[in-house]
Amino acid sequence: MNSKDRDCSLDTVGGVMILYMIFMHCCQFAEMMDWEVMKHLQTIFVGFMAWFFFKSGMFHHEGQGAQSIMKRMLPKLLRPYVAFSVVGYFVYCVVLWSRGDRDFIHYTLSIAKSIVLTGSYGGALPLWFLVTLFLVKTFSPVIVGKCKLGGVIACGLIGCCCSYVEIGQLKLQPYYFFSFFPAMFFYGLGHFLKVKQYGKLAFVLSVAVFVASFAYPSTVDFRVNHLSVGAYPLFLIYSLAAIVVFNNAAKSLGQSLWPLTQIGRQSMFWYCAHWPLLLLINLLFRNMFPSLPGLPLLVGTFAALLILLVILRPLAYTSRTKNLLGL
Repeated sequence: MNSKDRDCSLDTVGGVMILYMIFMHCCQFAEMMDWEVMKHLQTIFVGFMAWFFFKSGMFHHEGQGAQSIMKRMLPKLLRPYVAFSVVGYFVYCVVLWSRGDRDFIHYTLSIAKSIVLTGSYGGALPLWFLVTLFLVKTFSPVIVGKCKLGGVIACGLIGCCCSYVEIGQLKLQPYYFFSFFPAMFFYGLGHFLKVKQYGKLAFVLSVAVFVASFAYPSTVDFRVNHLSVGAYPLFLIYSLAAIVVFNNAAKSLGQSLWPLTQIGRQSMFWYCAHWPLLLLINLLFRNMFPSLPGLPLLVGTFAALLILLVILRPLAYTSRTKNLLGL
């Protein structure tokens, strides 16, 4: 897409979602997910993962076959998946070794098993998104193109049903088979609501639903498609409302917003690179400051991670490295 024709509002929202995701992961490492501030942020950003699929759906093109999409999307998603999986592997080995883990199985077969069952592993956990996105893109000609809105709604209903199923203490696996359904739901809505989401009625209704979500929150762990709080149908409705509210708010700005827009334009790098860096920073801080309280640890981790990402970003976008990483 020509930079002059690019919708900077979507980049701005993408930057917001990326920074929230990074902050949330820092909270997880600092064991601060029960922090009241984080609970409120989870309600505000209830649709942060759904937004990325919704945005992708906004660029869905009718008439493309599954085979042509696979040929185009496989290298586009495979390059960053492989590149950051390799980076994550070496980092993960360092983490395991520092914990005193000398079991060779954990360095090899356990990782392979995790990739098969979840789409990623501990050293590159966020890469599950690329697997699910590939499946969504591949099957979009059938579900979005042929089944239309009915197929999209059906995916939402199937995702809802799957989220309540557990076999013992295990959630349904492989994860990417079941995260596919809510992902396709939001992808399809992104296609069908590409223009309509900016209508006055859509915005007003979305604001009302978004405000209501604070009274009865509902969240889902998108990666495993499992309900965390509330009711799954409400999660779908709240997420859609939040997406429309954020997109309209950014659209009303009519211009880029530094640094959010710039981060959104390079979201693939920020998304893929933050996790191995976070593992290293957490390892360093835990060893250097073993008794550091949660909030200082959170602030220090978040600040250090942003600094490293800013420093490494230009290196990732050299012509040779950009092609290698698929950025």
